[in-house]
Amino acid sequence: MPDLATAVCGGVREFRLRVHVFRQQLATFPVETAEVWGYRGVTPGPTAIAYEGERVHFAVMNDLPEPTTIHFHGGHEPNDADGVGGVSQPQPIPPGGMYTYEFTPGHAGTIAYHTHTNSARQELRGLDGFSRALPRQEPDSHHVDRDFARRPVVVLQGTRTAGRALPARRRFLLPHDERQDARRRLPHHTSNDMKEGPNGSPLGMARVINVTQ
Repeated sequence: MPDLATAVCGGVREFRLRVHVFRQQLATFPVETAEVWGYRGVTPGPTAIAYEGERVHFAVMNDLPEPTTIHFHGGHEPNDADGVGGVSQPQPIPPGGMYTYEFTPGHAGTIAYHTHTNSARQELRGLDGFSRALPRQEPDSHHVDRDFARRPVVVLQGTRTAGRALPARRRFLLPHDERQDARRRLPHHTSNDMKEGPNGSPLGMARVINVTQ
């Protein structure tokens, strides 16, 4: 997932998200594409990265054929930035409309963002992504070379191309010089360390972050 472009203005970190329909390759052997819903041309959406204690501002443009919202799951945002359509956000963003979500993440860590309007339809079409608040300082013992975020719930469940369901993909590969230390950050910060690669050789350092809804 690419990082979401950002700029800091007046002490606030600003992001822009366009929600729209597009085609994306979902399988390689053979190549398969499908019409999906996503953010800025990709699903899962690009990763928004800010710093602990930093105020963030998301300007969301809805180019879908129906209303939508964005909910930041675990961000400790106030009600007006919570994005639950018909509840904390009584009027979802209409087609062609824009809405601004602004809040200060409650803690460092990785959370999911996703639609919270007609979720059974919109989220399974691809409307979710990740947002990270990096710690201002991190102990050397927590250093990793690369972060990975993975949702236990498979994105685009039930997506079909040419009448065939696409298989769920849960595997990722790392270069041989990177070790899968893979501290798995679960909702309650449970850790599960893997010190070696498949052949027992040291690999580099990576962190897999599980985010639930």
